[in-house]
Parts: sequence; structure tokens; C-alpha cells
Amino acid sequence: MKRKLFQTFLLLLCLMTGQVVTAQGKLTISSPYEEDWGVYYVLTDHQTGNEISGMVGGYNPPSITINYSKGDILEVTITHFFDDFIPIQFQAGSAVSHVFYMKNVDSYNTKLVLQDENTDISTSFDIADLGDYYLEVLCRFQYDGSTAFGKVKSVAIDNKYGSTIISEVPDYHDDDVVSIFFDEGDKLTVSVQPLVDYFALVEMGTYRNSTSVVDYADGLYSATFELDAEDEGCLVDGFFEPYSKLEVYCSGGDVLQNLDYEITTRFPDVRLEGKDLSLSGSFNKFDSEHLFLLSFVGDKIKFKATTPSGYEIDEVYNTSSQESVKFTDLGGGVYEFEAEDESPSITGEWIIYIFVQEDGSAPVDNTVAIPTKAKGYGTFCYDKDISFNLTDGKAYVARLNGNKVILTEVTEVPAGTGVLVKSVSNKDEVVANVITNASAITVQNDFIGVCTSTNVQPETVSVLSVLDEVPGFYKFLGDEIPANKAYLPAVANSASSGFAFVFDEADGIQSISTATTEGVIYNLNGQRVNATYKGVVIMNGKKYIK
Repeated sequence: MKRKLFQTFLLLLCLMTGQVVTAQGKLTISSPYEEDWGVYYVLTDHQTGNEISGMVGGYNPPSITINYSKGDILEVTITHFFDDFIPIQFQAGSAVSHVFYMKNVDSYNTKLVLQDENTDISTSFDIADLGDYYLEVLCRFQYDGSTAFGKVKSVAIDNKYGSTIISEVPDYHDDDVVSIFFDEGDKLTVSVQPLVDYFALVEMGTYRNSTSVVDYADGLYSATFELDAEDEGCLVDGFFEPYSKLEVYCSGGDVLQNLDYEITTRFPDVRLEGKDLSLSGSFNKFDSEHLFLLSFVGDKIKFKATTPSGYEIDEVYNTSSQESVKFTDLGGGVYEFEAEDESPSITGEWIIYIFVQEDGSAPVDNTVAIPTKAKGYGTFCYDKDISFNLTDGKAYVARLNGNKVILTEVTEVPAGTGVLVKSVSNKDEVVANVITNASAITVQNDFIGVCTSTNVQPETVSVLSVLDEVPGFYKFLGDEIPANKAYLPAVANSASSGFAFVFDEADGIQSISTATTEGVIYNLNGQRVNATYKGVVIMNGKKYIK
């Protein structure tokens, strides 16, 4: 009864004072490895925020005992006086920490929330071999010989203990180096902070082990790679490259109706300002917005301008240099210029104005429509040079190789050249650009192209058709090839009447495999028909009347 009254008294006392009474225990903090290790501690009362701090071990008392309450926070920094080992676990009662964060070259830090109460507990820690090799880290991140473009913020090593050691690296000086010990196969992660706007880290690593894939997040660039014994003693190094913010404006309001763009960059894997480079796309909102791109100096920027007939691109103007930008007319409304930046260390921004003017000549249509109704494919031959730059189409030339046909992609097609055309979006039509001075095709092409209708002997050529929902080249049973088409010589193969092509994008080889046409019915024009067709038909190479 007396005990119950005492508990009630304590509860009333707590309610009156606004405080909770918590039972306390005693915590003994010591440096268990004698004079070789020192333990600096800060014990924070979780209710009042009051701190008790001190250091034991080394030249200080070997241990100290203080009172604590459950929930108090113990922060420990362990200092060692030799280089061969690191702490991998720290324990205070049931509170255990496995990861120590390196504050500088010779100390490790961790923080624990004490869970025990009303009992005596003591601290302890285990140590592990630091590693057989070492490397040195300093700020050697540079551009054009200068070391002022970045600063190493942290170095982390994932080692065989599953621990991560992070070091804050001091500013660059010849003698201000951090040595990190490692074992072969450890993973090294380096984070770098750019010190100048509009510079991106494009490569990072040791002299023998580097990576060009650099991730960007929260204002830091970082890269991870595996270390080996030959990395011992190497300096961690990296290189920055200037990049530009490019905005595109157009004079004349809505005269420039659409702009398709494509960037060819030296550093496609590098992220800028937390996002990937926009290497291709389309833009058609010049009346209310402006096209915004990020590019490195020297990148090739190709764009196709869609304007009304009778208009043309007159000038590309850079407001940073206040000079016209040299651009190349690739034909068919496609232009190309090189990204430039006059002073990236100051602004890193430049604006181009695309000036469009009426050329005063009669409207000219510089495009040609190519049917691709065979499941997104079609053959084509034209009496003018054409280009598939910045279009929905891809063009291929063919090389016969036994019972295979190897297809090779080409971008520009000279006049009179037969090609296979593929609609990337699987549409019934591809619009190609008419150009001049197309690049010559230097690989073998067994397609025979015709610009006018041409007579052939039946079953001597193969034409594009669809068999059982599969597009392919099959023996032509008719005797006339329409204008602006292409065909292949019929392949001598008694077991097969044609070839259905299959694209293997993984290894870049496009092949055509055999396909039979036994039992398929055609009319006299070589077109496939079904069993309900009335008239003269051809089946299995013979004529029938239905």
C-alpha cells in the first residue's frame, strides 16, 4: 500500500512540475586500447539538451563514469595514433554502431542513442585492418591545366567489412593530401563540387582506373569504380568541360512553324544541372516559349526548320559573340552549326536568333513522300538526291549473301539508287528531304531501282510484299515493276519463293530468312489475293481460272 501511495506521489509531482522522472544508470567510457587510442565523447541529455563532454585514453584518464538516461545521445570520436587499423563497430550497452565516418585523416565519428537504463554499461569498439594499399586524394580537378574548377568533397570506400569510410578532403595544396587505405576490389566513390558555373565534370578516376560516366545530384558530381593494386599511390583526378545554355528564338513570329533538333555531343553520358542532355526533340511554340538546350562547346547541333513555301533560313546569330554563326545547309530544310561559347567562365549562356526571310522565288516543295504500306516498309528510287536526316524514316541498301540479305543503313541516297525504307513510327508514309550532292554509297547495294515503270520476266525478281502478316521479298509473278520502286534479283532456291527480313538491333546485323509461298494465290499483276477472288490466278507457279 505504501509503495502504491509513493508511485501516486511521484505521478502528481510530475504533473505539477511538467517533468518526467526517468531512472538513470551509469555509463563508463574508456579507451580500451591503452595509449594508442583516444575517445572524445559528448553525452547529450535528450530532455534538457545539456551536454557533458571530455576525452579519455592517450594522455588523459583511461576511463570516466557518468550518469545517463535512456534516450540520451552519445556521440563518439575515436582517434588513433597509428595507421594500420580502423574501428568497425562501437557499442554502448545494447546501442551498436557499425559505420564510422572519417572526420579527418586520423579520427572516426559515430553517434548512438542509448537504450538501456538503471544499469551499469561500458563502451567498447572493435578494429579491423585498414587495407594493404593506399591512394592519395587531393583537388586535382581541372580544365585546360587549371585546378580552380572543382573541389573534392568526399571520398568513400566500400570495403570487405561492408563499411563505408568518408573523408572530407582539404583544399588543394601541394602537401595537403589525404591518404586512404584500401584492398583490391574495394569500391571507390568520389564526389566533386564545381567551383565555377557552367562547367561540368566529364571524367574522374585514378591514373589507371577512370570512368567517363559522371552522375550529377544535389550540386555534386560523383563516380564509382573498382580499385586494384596498381592504383596504389595514385592521385584521384578529373577533368571539367565548359558547357553552354542555349536558347533559340525566331524572328517573324509564327513564320518558323516547327523546329526539329538533334545534338551530336562528345559527352552523351554526362548529366548537366541534374538532368540528361536533350539530344533530340521537336519544338513548335515560338509564339509563347523558347527552345532551351544544354550543350558542350564543339557539339554539332542539327535542326530542321519547317516554314511556309517560299521562305528560307537567312541567318543564325549569336548574341554572346554578337556575330553570325556559320551554319551548313544540308538541304531539305535541314541545317547544322557548331555550339560555341565565347566566355563560359563568365556567363556560359548564349542565344541564337534564327532569321527567316522570303526568298522571292516561286514556292518549291523540297520533300518527297514515300509509301511504306507494307507493315511500315516500302522500296523507293528517285531521280533526285534524298536525305533521311531528321525524318521518321530510315533507309537501307542490301547485299545478297547466300540465303541471307544483309541490310546496311544509309542517311543520304543519291539519285537513281534503290533502297528499302522503314517508318520508325510504323506509319504508311515517310517524308524524305530532297537535297543536292548526296554522299556516295560506298558499300555493295544489290537493290535495282527504277524511276519509271519497267518490264521484267516473271519469277526472275523479288519484290516487297506481305505474307502472313510478315513483310519480305518474294518472287514476282507479274511482268512490270511500277515507277519509283526497287527490287532484288530472285534467289535461286527451289525450296523457297522468297525471304522475310528480320531486324536484329542488338548486334546491328539485319538479315533476311527464308519463307515459303506454297499455296499462296496471286493475280496476273503479282498481287496476293484470297480464295474468293474471281478470274485468272497463279498458284504454285501455275495459272488457274476461278
